[in-house]
Amino acid sequence: MNRGQLSRATASNASVQNLPSQQQQSTPIATMNLYEPRTMQNEPNFVLFYYIDLPIFVIGTLFNGFILQTIIFNYSKLVRDRLDRCVALLIGAYFTWCVAATVQYSVWLFHASSWFYRLSAIVTSMQIIMLFGANTLMALERFFMIRDYSVQQSSKYVVGVIVYIGVMCGLIVGLFISSPSHDAIWPANPVEQSIWTISMLLSFVIMSVSIAVLYTLTFRYSSRMLREAFESMKMTGRDSEAGQVYAHDASISHLQLQRKILNKCFLMFGIIFFAYAPEAFSFVLVRTLKLNQWDQPIFGFQTVARILLVLDVLISPAFVLYFMTDIRKAVLRR
Repeated sequence: MNRGQLSRATASNASVQNLPSQQQQSTPIATMNLYEPRTMQNEPNFVLFYYIDLPIFVIGTLFNGFILQTIIFNYSKLVRDRLDRCVALLIGAYFTWCVAATVQYSVWLFHASSWFYRLSAIVTSMQIIMLFGANTLMALERFFMIRDYSVQQSSKYVVGVIVYIGVMCGLIVGLFISSPSHDAIWPANPVEQSIWTISMLLSFVIMSVSIAVLYTLTFRYSSRMLREAFESMKMTGRDSEAGQVYAHDASISHLQLQRKILNKCFLMFGIIFFAYAPEAFSFVLVRTLKLNQWDQPIFGFQTVARILLVLDVLISPAFVLYFMTDIRKAVLRR
């Protein structure tokens, strides 16, 4: 056994020692660059993974794939501006995640190589960054649209977010090239673990706060514009020229439509945040504070948090269909 294999075996044995006595040797062990197949005997989360997660990911693959295919086939009609492209990116990210997770869980039932575990960890981490990145871009686009910013004025901010997503994806790939992963989630080596944990948590906080701030600023701005439009209409009076009254009514209708769309965006972000926040919180509790994840209260909380996270691959796309009338009509026509 070479040094790399010895380190993987040592790390795996160390993780097994943290389990309660009835679950000893319940973590797949790496031997000769292969991990043992995951079974009911060696995987405490087997029921969660294969009776709950996997069916959801399979359904998510079909559901998101159908929506994405509809968008692609009707691209010229459904993707008219950057906001539509952000929605398409979001659906694409969910579809990719579902496909990758379905393949990952299926391969885990057989002997999987250490490099497959690394690849699984890369895809999982990148999908989280992509999902929050797409939502950040949607919040930016909504902010620029309601303030009537030109494409040239807003492009630098959009490019900045895209560059940040690219840098994070590059960092994730580099970390898992440098370090193996025993759980297909985070790096096994301590240095890479620390970098991954800090960068992922910071990204989660930065993007979540940015989205909340952008939507709040947009909401306040639209409220002020609506008040000013109503006051202007009162001052103008109904005895003024019909054209001027019509202009005021059109302005108010436009602002009210923007507010409705903004409220929908707020709701979508709330769904995504509350789907991922419990998982992030449990991660901090277990990994950072070195708590025993097999203690019943923590294990139960982690299970609920995991289910909420996985369900997001169905809930958020369903809300996209509900909110995006054109996409919904195109899907229903097929």
